[in-house]
Amino acid sequence: MQREGASLSADKSAVGIVGTGFTARGLARALRRSGEFAVGAVLTRRREAHIPGFDDGAITVSPDDLIERSAIIVECSGDPIHATDVIERAVAAGRRVVTMSAAWHVAAGSYYHGRGYITEAEGDQPGSLAALAEDSRAMGFDPLVYVNVKRFLNHAPALDEMSHFSKLYGISLPQVVSFTDGTKLQLEQALVANGLGADILRQGMTGPSATLVNDGLDQLARAACEHGKPVVDYVLTGEAPGAVMILARHDHQEADALRYLKMGDGPL
Repeated sequence: MQREGASLSADKSAVGIVGTGFTARGLARALRRSGEFAVGAVLTRRREAHIPGFDDGAITVSPDDLIERSAIIVECSGDPIHATDVIERAVAAGRRVVTMSAAWHVAAGSYYHGRGYITEAEGDQPGSLAALAEDSRAMGFDPLVYVNVKRFLNHAPALDEMSHFSKLYGISLPQVVSFTDGTKLQLEQALVANGLGADILRQGMTGPSATLVNDGLDQLARAACEHGKPVVDYVLTGEAPGAVMILARHDHQEADALRYLKMGDGPL
């Protein structure tokens, strides 16, 4: 939402990227392939003259320069405090902001409600669940459980193991730890619950562990029905890769069609 008097001098296809890590590099490659968007500028706090994966001319250390050269800002630095500083300036300048950080939304997002166009990207779990929920409602379903499917969870990972994967994949050590110990999972599902009006069954969620994913989903469905309100939760299973799912009730008028499609007798 552009505020009155705000300048949008940048090309409308110019996308500004905040951060130069794993996610930012992937985004820059995607923008180059798109044929529709271009990298306007890339904001970094690094001191290197050249950062692999980015054109030198796009790199800037000035948030104001980033905003001036970009019509849309994509925040993917992984640092909620740094993100807040940049987003504050972007919103004041009338720029649209797309985030890739559930942590930022949980920490500061509510403060910016109604202050501009700010949205979480589709692709990671919260954005994908929001899109899936929209589709499911259009098809006559009423979401009951917003599920994050994980293959593993280690609440106390070893430092040497986390350091190994950090170097292997080029992802910061804090991020690797957050992926492993459930921090990222909790933040993501907090954002989903806040954004889609869901609840939790208990502090930390329940996270049933199941050999077959459907067994874990059945447990969550029963618990949510007893709870009487949509909830967020997760399932631990080695059967499925990382995914999101929605357990939902269906409109009774769709029962025959769903039975024909071999999706069971419902109502879930």
